[in-house]
Amino acid sequence: MVEGGALAVENALKAAFDWKTQKAGLAEEEVDRLQVLHLEHSFHGRSGYTLSLTNTEPAKTARFPKFTWPRIPSPALRHPPVEHERANRAAERRTFEAAEAAFAAAGGMIACFVVEPIQGEGGDNHLSAGFLRSMQRLCHDNDALFVLDEVQTGCGITGTPWAYQQLGLSPDLVAFGKKTQVCGVMGGGRIDEVPTNVFAVASRISSTWGGNLVDMVRATRVLETVDRLGLLDTVARTGKHLLDGLTTLAAKHPDAVRNPRGRGLMCAVDLPGTKVRDDVLARMHHEHKVIVLPCGARGLRFRPPLTVTEDELDLGLDALAESVRALGA
Repeated sequence: MVEGGALAVENALKAAFDWKTQKAGLAEEEVDRLQVLHLEHSFHGRSGYTLSLTNTEPAKTARFPKFTWPRIPSPALRHPPVEHERANRAAERRTFEAAEAAFAAAGGMIACFVVEPIQGEGGDNHLSAGFLRSMQRLCHDNDALFVLDEVQTGCGITGTPWAYQQLGLSPDLVAFGKKTQVCGVMGGGRIDEVPTNVFAVASRISSTWGGNLVDMVRATRVLETVDRLGLLDTVARTGKHLLDGLTTLAAKHPDAVRNPRGRGLMCAVDLPGTKVRDDVLARMHHEHKVIVLPCGARGLRFRPPLTVTEDELDLGLDALAESVRALGA
């Protein structure tokens, strides 16, 4: 456990560096050459190592020293995927080839590939199960760990405890947070191939900001409540309601509301540009008292609680519709 999603990701990276160093028998002077493969439009946090991975808005990373770790294109799915299959597959091929080239250039020094199953701040960009499984295999073929950042996607918002369960993945490490009210990292399987990994050796990743007793009790109660109220089943229903509403709105305003997408309650749409998107957000907030978030250059993302009702979602959908109409977007 640790206080904050960025530190959860950072502990996952530390676990990967430690594992790779021992697995490959690296000397201490070689450790500084270790690298982390990651995608464009990623947001993994703003502390220490994670600054070198985050590349959304320049204001969040500018003028801070960073590692020049390999960054490859994000093959974000165009929606609906069935209508854009050729373009989506071509984008995935380009990214996979870039990943192969990065592994070859690194000379065995890539410790892990870290990825959000859905890139949140970068634009609510969805990545296909096939692409992610291919990257998982590539990591294993190159003695690197496959690390998922589920700080946003984890703990129920996509309709299952973890997004990876819907994608047929077996990650080596998972960073989590947000809806658990405390953050952390979990791992197993390949991690245990090195008996003296960071989970087995005291003080390797514990810190001043480790999750405290209150956090752990609260997180336990949150998870018990999710289970007792059957909220994962609820999310499957309410998430469909939200996505159906966004799809209907896009059909009514095709020039303004585009690319409706979602998994569970983690839903988003695109607007024609940054200014229009920001104007719609401001109008939703000030005139309708509905708060939604920007993402990417023109994305608008919904992040409701797991307990949200269909009636409450309709209020948000109506606010979006009225704000789009008022701006003539």
